[in-house]
Amino acid sequence: MLIYRFIIALILLCPLLSKGQVILNKPSSSACLGSFDTISFQTSLIYDSVAWVDDNNNYFGGEDTLILTPSILQMYDGNLGTITVTIYLQNLALANQPLYVFPTKPDFTINVNNDTSTCINDSLEINVEIQSTTGGTPPATVKWYSTDPTFVPPFLGTTKTIKVFNPGKYWAEAQNASQTCTLADTLTFRKIKQPIDLGPDRIVCEDQNVFLWHQTNNNDVTGTRYQWRLNGTLQSTTQPELFALQTGTYRLTSLSPSPQNCTFSDEIRITINPIPTVGLSSNKLSICPGEDVVIQNTASNSGLTYQSQWSGPSLPSPSSGIEVINVNTPGKYKLVLSTNDCSASDSIEIIANSVFSVDLGNDIPDTCFNGSFTLFNRQAQTEPANAFYLWTGPSGNFTTSTIKATKKGMHRLTVTGNGCPVKDSIYVGINPIPTFDLGQDVTTDESFYVFDGSFNGRFNNSFTFLWENTIMDTIFSTTKKLFLDEPGTYDVLLQITNDITGCSSQDQFVITIPEEPIIASHVLYIPDALAPNSEVEDNTVLKIQGPDVANENFEFTLFNRWGQVIFESSDYAFMKAQGWDGRDNSGEEAPLSTYTYTTKGQFIDGEAFQASGTITVIR
Repeated sequence: MLIYRFIIALILLCPLLSKGQVILNKPSSSACLGSFDTISFQTSLIYDSVAWVDDNNNYFGGEDTLILTPSILQMYDGNLGTITVTIYLQNLALANQPLYVFPTKPDFTINVNNDTSTCINDSLEINVEIQSTTGGTPPATVKWYSTDPTFVPPFLGTTKTIKVFNPGKYWAEAQNASQTCTLADTLTFRKIKQPIDLGPDRIVCEDQNVFLWHQTNNNDVTGTRYQWRLNGTLQSTTQPELFALQTGTYRLTSLSPSPQNCTFSDEIRITINPIPTVGLSSNKLSICPGEDVVIQNTASNSGLTYQSQWSGPSLPSPSSGIEVINVNTPGKYKLVLSTNDCSASDSIEIIANSVFSVDLGNDIPDTCFNGSFTLFNRQAQTEPANAFYLWTGPSGNFTTSTIKATKKGMHRLTVTGNGCPVKDSIYVGINPIPTFDLGQDVTTDESFYVFDGSFNGRFNNSFTFLWENTIMDTIFSTTKKLFLDEPGTYDVLLQITNDITGCSSQDQFVITIPEEPIIASHVLYIPDALAPNSEVEDNTVLKIQGPDVANENFEFTLFNRWGQVIFESSDYAFMKAQGWDGRDNSGEEAPLSTYTYTTKGQFIDGEAFQASGTITVIR
């Protein structure tokens, strides 16, 4: 009684709680050991967390309501305990309030049956036993509860035995005469519900392991026995698992031990389908390009209906429904035979028999003739030792390993080895080189030298001429004609190039012009082309050369294709030193075209001359 007075005194001494404090719905608890007590609080403070902690730093939760469970009350059996509730805002303690706990021991005990299970159609009788621990009179009033929503508790509160039919949790509750202690005890009632489940019927192939097992075995009671039957015939095994080795109906029966003795069973139909057999063979495992090979299934499937399907790099049409095919492409070929969702396959690889290669290299584009081109297989090191060669083409037919291509056209090589011909071809282009002869060295008695460049008319406008002085590394002219009017010795090189093929050749000779000519000659040299944009300065202007032309009575006139005069001059000294630069009388550039000229005058000895011709302007 002293402890109760102590608790009451503590309560009376507490000052009135002001606004902002924590107020417990129960400032103390003397709950009975083995029971539950609920403690909550109110406060006007704003908070974000709660902590219930006793003096020994035991943490009991962070909810607004604390449930004093039997395990918590047991910690303070016979002793006064203090549990403090503290509220926090952002980890800052705002207020706290102590709860005083002094659990009392109950003066009675209550017990119901142990947890149990029955067969699915059986009921259960539940008994409650209440005994006093002090020798007094135990409680006589009992209340029954259940998780079964259909459960109806007895009307009378003294019923200590009930009969139930549905599985669930059941408990009895009793309270002592002073209503200070309420105790309860529970049991769980389970029913063994159809523990046998072999799953749905199955159709499998004969190469599969068919494993049957009791899929709900975890619901069984320890000591359950099993029995298998195949098409009604008892099997020797007593395990809940079985390998099905043949088609038929399998049945599993279970018998739970005493006292339930529940019997359940299930059956499953297993259909095991046969699998076709496949074994591919071929008359050849390696083929040459373009060669055929036969692939077929040599395994027997008599009496079995099935479908066939081929796959591979090249297949005949159709490729299904047959077991023999002809192919001509190397690669892996596969045959699949199937029936009733069961299939088997086999594959075979056909490799190319050509273990060597022929490569003549890249085509040789049109080039200038330099005698011949030697052709050979650049992959000759891969050829078999007994390889046979055959060359065909414009240069002729040969059986040697190399040939010299002397003519323009396509040359083909076929190398036969290991019974397989391998081919390659190459285009060889050979263009002729321009040929000419400048003749012997020249020594003239006159004060100039002219080479008219006729070359017997063999070179048309598709050829380019280049006259060079090899001693001074200068260019004399880029036309067919050469004109020299200064005394001296010249080592002259002429290069003629075919502008279409790019082929060129050259020849040179030496020209000597004396300081004092023996005989004067009436000569007038006018170029037939002008290239104002040329990088060679001498080609950018058109000059008139004549060693004995007088400046008096000279005229030079240039006409376009419509007969209009575009340039004229009466100054021979000007035309010899500076010449025409390709501009008309207005200073505009004359367009690319061919122009006609006329000229007339006299030599220094008084003899008159006149001439005409064409000049081509090149831009």
